[in-house]
This record gives sequence, structure tokens and C-alpha cells, in this order.
Amino acid sequence: MWNTTFEENLKHLTFACKNGTVSAYKEYHVYLISISKPNQTDNETILINASQRIALHDLETDGLKSHIFDRIVFNAELLVLDNCHVSQPFYEMVQKLFPKITYLYFDVEGESPMLNSQPKVPPSFINFTDLLNALPKIQQITSTHYHNANWISEILQVKDHSVVDLHLCYGRVEQCDEFDYNLLLAFLKVQRTGFRLALTFCQLKVQRFDGKLMRFVDQNLLRGCGPKQMDSNGRARWTRTRVTVSTGANIYLTWWLPLDND
Repeated sequence: MWNTTFEENLKHLTFACKNGTVSAYKEYHVYLISISKPNQTDNETILINASQRIALHDLETDGLKSHIFDRIVFNAELLVLDNCHVSQPFYEMVQKLFPKITYLYFDVEGESPMLNSQPKVPPSFINFTDLLNALPKIQQITSTHYHNANWISEILQVKDHSVVDLHLCYGRVEQCDEFDYNLLLAFLKVQRTGFRLALTFCQLKVQRFDGKLMRFVDQNLLRGCGPKQMDSNGRARWTRTRVTVSTGANIYLTWWLPLDND
């Protein structure tokens, strides 16, 4: 029997789990029937060119083992994890299924294509050591409430990772406990050239932490974005580590970490 490929070009592709069954959707609410065609044979492949984003809603590791992923080739670089139960085995499955992913977006606020309301507390928290060991090519991470207070020490345990942009949104007081500013400074000093750390304090109950943070970076970093340098493609690149802090009071400030010879 001849191997047959069915192609479909999509900007977004979403998978959601309900009652143990994983289904695929175009956008958020349009069922992608072609993925589970009843007459599909073992020699047929569906090539999905999801050019912008793949989203996973309410999935655990076992959900990523669903047959629905077996005959699909994924090309998107952005993966949204909405209310997923993350763990090292989960990240390992992500690496296997979506090898081209370079940007991870963790969310608990969105609405599932199953129209379930989502809790604001995630079902699990990111362990950055597990994440970066399983996904060493990830370059950009955004976490809306998915991280805990140990993220700095967890990342520092991984010596060889590719992250150049890390955005953390704080919405709960417990995320800010034991925030070690000296450890933060040590963390910033060992990141890749051009690394950016963005911290957003999006709830009034945690905004009392941002004042202390901004006083600390004011004392140890310089205001602004720092110098740029043209790369081999003629594009301007930031050459210093940057920290951006934004708050619910519409404050948006950036600092940069000078080198010894600056």
C-alpha cells in the first residue's frame, strides 16, 4: 500500500482533553475532523503546518501519548500549555512530539475549547531544572502564575540552556516568598549575552514586593536597555542582560547589567 500524505496549513492548532479523550481543534472551537478520519489507514500521514502556535489544554503526560499525535508532523515554534499538569515526563513527551518548539507559554487563565472554566491556580508548578534539562533548545518562556519562589535556584542548576527571554507574571503572594535579591543578581550575571528577564506584578496583593525589587535593581543595575551591536545579518542585538519590571500601576521600567569594563 502506498504511503499517502494529507496536508493542511493552519496558523493555530489546539488539543484539549476531556474525560480522558484528546481532541484537536482549529483555533479554539472548530473541530479538526481530518485528524481523526474514520477511514484513515496505517500508512497515511497528516502533515499539519501549524505556522504560529500549538496549544495544549488540560493535558497530562498520558494525554500526550494519545494516538491523535501519531500521524501528525508539527512545525510551529510556539507551544501554549493551558492548565496542563507539567512534570519531567511531560516535558520529555513535548520534546518528542514538538521538536521545533522554541517558545513555551504557560497559562492558567485561558478558556479550554471544551468551554470549561479554568482555575487560577495551576494543577502543578514549573520545576525549571526538569524543564530545561528535558528541553535544552527552548529560547523563550512565559509563565503566568505557573512558577514558584524557587525559580532562580532551579535555573542555576542547569549550566547549559538556551533561554534568552524569561517572562514571569506574579499573581499570588506565595510566589514571592523568599525572593533572594542577591541570588537574583548572581543569576543575572551568568546568563547568555542579551538575556532579558521580565517580571510582571499583576495583582494588588503582590505589588508590595515590586517596590523593594525596583530599589534593589536601581542600586545594582543601570536604567535603560544598554548597548546594542549589529550581528552578521545586519540586525541590532542587545549585548547586555536586561531586567524589565511592570506593575498593575502601569509602571514599566527597564534596567541593564553593566560589565566590569563598562
